[in-house]
Amino acid sequence: SPVDASFALPLTGGDHLSDHKTTLLAAFALTETDLALLLTKINNDDLTVANLSKIGSYVSLARGLAMRVEDLLTLEALLGVADIFASPEATLDFIEVADWVTKSGFVVDELDYLLNDNPDSPYGVREEVITEYVEALREALRSNTASQPDGAIISQVATAFGLPPEQAQLLLKQLPLGGTTLLTHLDNPDLTARDDAGAYATAIAPTNLPDIYDTYRLLHKAALLLTRLKVTKTDLDWLLEN
Repeated sequence: SPVDASFALPLTGGDHLSDHKTTLLAAFALTETDLALLLTKINNDDLTVANLSKIGSYVSLARGLAMRVEDLLTLEALLGVADIFASPEATLDFIEVADWVTKSGFVVDELDYLLNDNPDSPYGVREEVITEYVEALREALRSNTASQPDGAIISQVATAFGLPPEQAQLLLKQLPLGGTTLLTHLDNPDLTARDDAGAYATAIAPTNLPDIYDTYRLLHKAALLLTRLKVTKTDLDWLLEN
């Protein structure tokens, strides 16, 4: 018989999972954080065989895939699947994706950063780093002697993200943000405009130059993908065209 009498079969009903967290933690060998996350996947707080089975299914799958419970749930959310246990096919599809993630070299939190707007992600680029990029861009444009700024912008982006210039050029000229190319966003006249005293009229800050900051955030994500997956210029050209 179970240590907690409320778990004796058949379950009588009326009990709640949240009233038996200590038993659940011990039975499934979970941390409190993991249990709290799993309880959000249950439609109600009832202590039922169905609900216990669902918690057990998540725990067993996470251990079988050698994944943290939190990572498994994040990956499920990224896939937009309502229930990975809805059918054997749904479960197998999820296992296949999890296997690809493992082989890709990415961790789940990185994918979460790449696919979502998650400014607090540890994998994101910090605001102060973007400010340094924008300062370098302003200086590159100030010292540019060519008739067009494109070359200076491409060179600065390539240097900032460790990309070949031809890849930086493709991203800047073909990748849009809000319907406008990244190159156009970075070629913002406000960045180099001066006042009557000859000082720069616009201080470098995300509130003053939001599109430039967002452009660098997107470039950071693109550069991470290109370098991690070893994407060639030919591959990138095809991806941007299709």
